[in-house]
Amino acid sequence: MNAFDFVVTVALGSTLATVMLSKEVALIDGVLAFFLLIFLQFSITWLSVRNKMISNLVESSPQLLVYRGQLLKTVMKNERMAEGGQFSWDLQLSVVLL
Repeated sequence: MNAFDFVVTVALGSTLATVMLSKEVALIDGVLAFFLLIFLQFSITWLSVRNKMISNLVESSPQLLVYRGQLLKTVMKNERMAEGGQFSWDLQLSVVLL
């Protein structure tokens, strides 16, 4: 499962929960939104299999972010990841635990 699949899965779950719990959203609106998300997921997956450019937009390749205990700041910048914040704390904690 790539990041795009994860986002669509969360969106589907959120849509389903909203339809089930909210009295303000009509059932037909929820069903329409659900099928629209499924259609978009299928369409983008179908296109990404047939077009390398779309595949590169949707899928990402693994990147080495830490080498010998040091953050690789240029890689993090290219991946649009901030050095500070929650990510660095999780990363430092996992390095310490290793």
